[in-house]
Amino acid sequence: MFVWLRGPSGSTVRCWAAGSGVDRRQATGLVCDRAETPWDLAERQVRAWQPLVDWAAETHGAWLRVTRGVVPVVQPPAALAALGRAVVDLDDLLLTAVSATAGRTGSLVIALALVAGHINAGEAWEAAQVDENFQREQWGEDGEDTARRTQIKADIEAAGRFAMLCFNAKKG
Repeated sequence: MFVWLRGPSGSTVRCWAAGSGVDRRQATGLVCDRAETPWDLAERQVRAWQPLVDWAAETHGAWLRVTRGVVPVVQPPAALAALGRAVVDLDDLLLTAVSATAGRTGSLVIALALVAGHINAGEAWEAAQVDENFQREQWGEDGEDTARRTQIKADIEAAGRFAMLCFNAKKG
C-alpha cells in the first residue's frame, strides 16, 4: 500500500506503508513460505524462489527468512524496510509496473526482480506459478483456470515490456 503525504513545504511524498499486513504478506509470502511435502514441490520452490530471495538480499539488503510448513514466517523489520526503500526509490512509471506485477504474481520480490531486469516476464510467470503448476499436474486443468492464467501471464508480460520501455526511455 502506498500513502501520499504532504511534506512541510507543501510537496507530496510517496511512502510505502510497510506496517500493513497485506503488504508484508505480498512482499515476501510467495517466495518465503514453502511446502514441507511433497518433496517434488518443495524442491521446485527452492529452485524457483531461493535465487530471488538471494537477489533481494544482495541487491536491496532485504535478508528474508524462509520457512517450511503452514505457519508463515515473521520477517525482520529491517528486511521489510529494505523492500520498502526499494519501492520508494522507484519513479512513478516503474512503480506502476511493480504494482501490476506484484498484484498478479503475489510477490513484491518477483515484481522488483522483473522491473530491475534481473528476470524476464517468462521467468516471473514461472516463479509465480510453481504451486499452481504442481497442482495442475496432480489434478488437471479446467477451462476457467486456463483463461485466468492466460490473462495473468499477459498482464505480467505487459508489465515487463512497460518496465523495459521505461528503462530504454531513460537511457535514450
